[in-house]
Amino acid sequence: MILRKGPMMRIEAIVFDLDGTLIDSIDAHVVSWMEAFRTHGFTYVKYRDVENLIGLPGTTITERLLGPRAMKIYDSIRKSKDEVFMNLLNNVKLYPHTKEVLSELKIYGVKIALASSTASHIVNKILRMLKLNNVFDAIITGDMVKEGKPHPEIFIKAFNALAINPRRGIVVGDTEYDIIPAKLIGSIAVLILHGRSKALLSSKPDYIINELPELLELYKKLSRNG
Repeated sequence: MILRKGPMMRIEAIVFDLDGTLIDSIDAHVVSWMEAFRTHGFTYVKYRDVENLIGLPGTTITERLLGPRAMKIYDSIRKSKDEVFMNLLNNVKLYPHTKEVLSELKIYGVKIALASSTASHIVNKILRMLKLNNVFDAIITGDMVKEGKPHPEIFIKAFNALAINPRRGIVVGDTEYDIIPAKLIGSIAVLILHGRSKALLSSKPDYIINELPELLELYKKLSRNG
């Protein structure tokens, strides 16, 4: 773990990213984007290039990979992507101990929210499928904000929905698109790796965890120091 410098404040809320943080869905997103691109004639996009952008809004992913001209057909690309992704939902699984960690945080009195770039109708279907639909105190999705990640709007809205100062909260995510905005609003930024590369450390998270149960230990530690 990387120790955060500066005074600690009592932790009252935790805002989670969804894809790659609570659920193992990155491959399904990458495959569905690539299939949508191929359907529209863009066959040169590589898996790793898409993977590196997961977490950003779909408009940003499309423009960065295909160029501004592709934005003229973005709605069609997005429709294709969502259709493929919905067909891959059976491949989407919770990371180990997700439900237990979320339940224990609520027992401690911590408010929890979700901040996902994915559209609300897909997020809600995933949460129902995985039986997480009644867990979160607030859910903010990509279609509820004007500015997508890494702009901090989605996290600001999540903390506002919880009525908690972001400086009294933790943001947990798996990419720099979560860590950078978390730090901008004064939250404790926790990067979760799930066994992935530590190259993501360039975003300078306050803490690094490998799996979700470590978050409970971190919360207890911060609560003692707060």
